[in-house]
Amino acid sequence: MKTYSLNGEWRLYGCPPDLPEMTSPKELSGRQPIVGMVPGNIELDLAAAGVAGDPFVGSNALEYQEYSLHEWWYAREFDTPPDMSECTLVFEGVDTLGELFLNGEKVGVFDNAFISHRFRVVLKENGANELAVRIRPPAVMPMEEDLSSLSEGYQFTAATLPIRKPAHASGWDIAPCLNLGGLWKGVYLEKQDEAFRLEELYVQTLPLSTPDTAVLKLHYRYSTTQRDRRGLALQVRGHCDTSSFEVEVPAASSVGYCIFEVKNPVWWWPSGYGEPSLYMLTGVLKDSSGREIARMEGCCGLRKLELRRTELNEREQGQFAFYVNGVKIRIRGTNHVPADALHSRDPQRLPRILDMAKDLGCNMLRCWGGGVYEADAFYDYCDKNGILVWQDFMLACIVPPHTDSYADCFAREASQVVRRLRRHPSLALWCGDNEGDETSAVYGIPPRTNRITRDVLPKLLLRLDPYRPYLPSSPYMAEEVWDEFSTVGFDALFTAFRRMPERHLWGSREVFKSEFYNCGAKFISEIGWHGAPNASSIRRFITEKHWHIDPLDEEWDLHCSNAFGVKGIRHGRNRLMCRQQEEYYGKVIDTSLEDFARASQFLQAEALKYFVEKARLDAGCSGILWWNLIDCWPQFSDSVVDYYFKPKLSYHYLKRSQRPFCIMCREPHSFHSEVVAVNDSSECAKGCYSMQEAGSGEVLLAGEFHVAPGEAAILGKVRAMRGKRHLWLIRWELSGAAKGVNHYVCGNGAMDYGWYHENLKYIAELDGSFDANKVGR
Repeated sequence: MKTYSLNGEWRLYGCPPDLPEMTSPKELSGRQPIVGMVPGNIELDLAAAGVAGDPFVGSNALEYQEYSLHEWWYAREFDTPPDMSECTLVFEGVDTLGELFLNGEKVGVFDNAFISHRFRVVLKENGANELAVRIRPPAVMPMEEDLSSLSEGYQFTAATLPIRKPAHASGWDIAPCLNLGGLWKGVYLEKQDEAFRLEELYVQTLPLSTPDTAVLKLHYRYSTTQRDRRGLALQVRGHCDTSSFEVEVPAASSVGYCIFEVKNPVWWWPSGYGEPSLYMLTGVLKDSSGREIARMEGCCGLRKLELRRTELNEREQGQFAFYVNGVKIRIRGTNHVPADALHSRDPQRLPRILDMAKDLGCNMLRCWGGGVYEADAFYDYCDKNGILVWQDFMLACIVPPHTDSYADCFAREASQVVRRLRRHPSLALWCGDNEGDETSAVYGIPPRTNRITRDVLPKLLLRLDPYRPYLPSSPYMAEEVWDEFSTVGFDALFTAFRRMPERHLWGSREVFKSEFYNCGAKFISEIGWHGAPNASSIRRFITEKHWHIDPLDEEWDLHCSNAFGVKGIRHGRNRLMCRQQEEYYGKVIDTSLEDFARASQFLQAEALKYFVEKARLDAGCSGILWWNLIDCWPQFSDSVVDYYFKPKLSYHYLKRSQRPFCIMCREPHSFHSEVVAVNDSSECAKGCYSMQEAGSGEVLLAGEFHVAPGEAAILGKVRAMRGKRHLWLIRWELSGAAKGVNHYVCGNGAMDYGWYHENLKYIAELDGSFDANKVGR
């Protein structure tokens, strides 16, 4: 395949709404452009040109609101590359509504930010070609019908409801309103210069497989410029360690499949349950004489994956559990939100984000539906490191329009995404949307009427990826739950939701050891707690005159995030962070930014640690995905790592609590706390442990343990009272010298800030993984 990049500097023109509309690139003549980088975002180009300030600093994000009704034009010239006068022009990502002009003629349109667009074009044989892209603001696009009768969502994002554009771009509680868009992925010319080209080798592990035999279905697809395909054959070889297979099939058709068996396969396993083994694949297309005419190399993972779930969680007897190769996998992971609010910068941030997820011991990432579908490198990393992926389709907190045009556009998106990602063994689940069923219920619309999640997606997945689990919404609302909710009304919202096995647990966030979290959920796919970023980070995104602790300060408010980036709309997260300090410490710790950040991080770290350990100690709960790993812009948030990659205290605690084997303490009951060893792995855990009182060094419990795979064992009990605070330090050593540590703060209610600050050194010294003196700085 021959390609020619069109990335780099383009000319970028803005057309404000008070000037006549431009409908042709000829009208750009005489206008003054700025540099528009491709891949890029218009906000970054405006900042680089000095038109507006850095959108991530201070209140600068608000400056970009005046450009939200502008039209934007990208333009450049290029000479026709040798032997490419007839080729395909590829735009990997255009945000969002646009028109394409080549040499003054309109040759295509863009209608979806999530997918690539391809156009067959004829270039000039001699001389420069003129390329232009017009991007139109969603707010000025005509609607097919009255929007209120079609869909529901946040009122401030109404203009983008019928548009396939990242939801967060119009403003979210984790992201600013920066929605100008741009050519956020690469642009290039492409021409097939081979007579034959293998395009896809896709291996499915069929449910018929047994532990000793993998039954595989191999799909192939090739493209060709030739009509004569007589005698063609496809040979595919795979090998992994000592296992190998080889299959050859006739290939007169450019698409096809075959089914075959592999004896004693090497299975792909999630992290903690075995090796994420991958077979190296080589496909060779041969002509009738056996000569190689096309080749493709890649990899695949052999694994059976099931989601065993019930519609209801009646009397806490529900189920929501992932099984890989017949083994129940206890999930420890996080929600993956956009790597950057301006997506052209995603590629440079993703490697560090994924390394952090691995370092934290995550065995699942949930790709949240308010962002974008990630690049292949994201899923390749998860394949190689045994990290399962829960993949939302990009729908968040809305009831999508029911129009034919929207359904058709979404189906094209889903088809392209599913075909691109279905080869990955790490991909564990397709989920129709994020909180769509709950949104629907709140607006009084039966979730079953959602055309996209109940009709379009099930039919498409049955055709393109039938063996992978599908969940219509997260959390999913069964008919019985809807019936109860719609009968009793909004006041019974949480009562009805308790009947759902999979939950998003967002309560008042008054205290984290509350009855709200004792809900019997079988899988927790969202849960979080606020934690201020380090003071040094605050000083990077809050300007100096605002370096005071005021939750309603305009810059603090904008970076909390202020929903939709509109002045006067107080989201409340900063006030909540202050109230939580008052709840636990009796006052807001506001003597300095460092003290405020440290006090906030203490509470977040203990809360997230409690949530993860509570889920792991509950044998009926099969997993937890906390919210969230890292911010997409600088802000006060629930993340455990701030935008600048600085970990909060919770990062270090979660890294300990998410080890496959961990020793934890249950909350006091009958004046005692049980000490429990949990082994969420495929191997027996044997070794010795000890638990001491911090400060005095008194040994409270010690001994040996032997815990079977997937089991938990009570090691003993320690005298404990809810009203008396203790800090217990736990150390253990597994056979083979692997060591682990943990701690437990016993007691509910008030917590003395000075006491925790003083005792933090003991927690840090357990393994020396962080410096207690640098927390919050």
